[in-house]
Amino acid sequence: MARVFGMEEDIRLMSPVVLGRGSTKRFLDGQLTTAELEERLIRACGEMERKYDFLIIEGAGHGGVGSVVGLSNGRVASLCGAPVVMVSGGGIGNVIDSVLLNLPLYRGEGTPVRLLMVNKLLPNKRETSLGYLSKLLPPCPCRSWWIRLLADPGQSHPQPHCPAPGSPP
Repeated sequence: MARVFGMEEDIRLMSPVVLGRGSTKRFLDGQLTTAELEERLIRACGEMERKYDFLIIEGAGHGGVGSVVGLSNGRVASLCGAPVVMVSGGGIGNVIDSVLLNLPLYRGEGTPVRLLMVNKLLPNKRETSLGYLSKLLPPCPCRSWWIRLLADPGQSHPQPHCPAPGSPP
């Protein structure tokens, strides 16, 4: 992504906390602290905010990733003052399970979830799936988009397709 958007000089800011092999043990042994990791994260986020007009903070996996060091995705969003766009898989039950499992993590950190982006919906089931999801999920805008740039960030001339709510995919 850094290369695609000409941000190679800021690669260190784009991943200020990387938890690689052995990080959990180092944390549990007291060689890494939550405060140290939070400071790195807050400093990088602040520097990126000063340099750029628009900032997307990507969390990996589910909302609890990073909890072992005190930096779940919900905590990271809270520290950075960032609202959340939750991206789920497709289907109906899978989406509901995922949202109901992850939403409390964000709420517990006081982080607003502004949008649920349902990914990988089959085009012929899109409207039906979104209808069922809206019956059970907490009030939250629920949309499904195909954005080519996100699907293939290496392309040189992105052609996003973002249908308005209610329009066909």
